[in-house]
Amino acid sequence: MMVRMKLSFLRFYMVTFLIVIALANCDYSDNRLMFINNWNKPISIEYSNDTIPNGEEFVEYYLGNSINPGTTKTLYKRGSSQAWIEYIKQSKDLRLIIFVYDLDTLKKHKDMELINKNKKYIDRISLTLDELNKLDWKIKFAGPSELN
Repeated sequence: MMVRMKLSFLRFYMVTFLIVIALANCDYSDNRLMFINNWNKPISIEYSNDTIPNGEEFVEYYLGNSINPGTTKTLYKRGSSQAWIEYIKQSKDLRLIIFVYDLDTLKKHKDMELINKNKKYIDRISLTLDELNKLDWKIKFAGPSELN
């Protein structure tokens, strides 16, 4: 009888332990945003909910995370299944800004602060939630806009 009780308690604690571990490892993210490079050159991107880039300071990060022509990159935002919406709603302009970098520029200048300060990105894409929804959260980049 005592052995059975010990086994019951052991099973209970094992199951409880496994449930706690499983719940602790749940990492929610929002993966709805996709960036499609339809341009003829590899690029790198940074997103922001501000008018200036606020990402990595090392050029190597952007070179290692480039998007080749004809490929799609899914952009994950951690926190919840609505993380992108929440992120955009934190913006004062309620916009998501995507900065697009030419890899040749990154290699030449090797200084993200200088590149961003001098606006050496090849495009700056600004989208509202409504615009992103109309695009089905798929941003298709065909090359630098004529605005830059």
